Amino acid sequence: MPDPITEFLNVDLHLKSVENLEAVCEAFGRAVMVLHRDKVGRNHWLVLELSRSPKTPSEAIRRFVGLGARLRGRAKAAWVAADKELDIGFQTGFEPD
Repeated sequence: MPDPITEFLNVDLHLKSVENLEAVCEAFGRAVMVLHRDKVGRNHWLVLELSRSPKTPSEAIRRFVGLGARLRGRAKAAWVAADKELDIGFQTGFEPD
């Protein structure tokens, strides 16, 4: 059996803010899937993944940036106030892709 190769899976966007992030989630609509949402103390947490799987990490990051750039009103204010982190996921093996 051959060794598994290393391959890109997806990029998750983690948002953390004292602002409610539901407006961001609603504005992104079907373009994203909500993987996790929570409120701990004053902090709101939201973890999103693109609904349509990107082929590369760069594509995923560009699509998240594009979604953020199109936000308006409350959603834009919540987006600007949020701390953002990208989690790039790979399936690792012993051979490069």
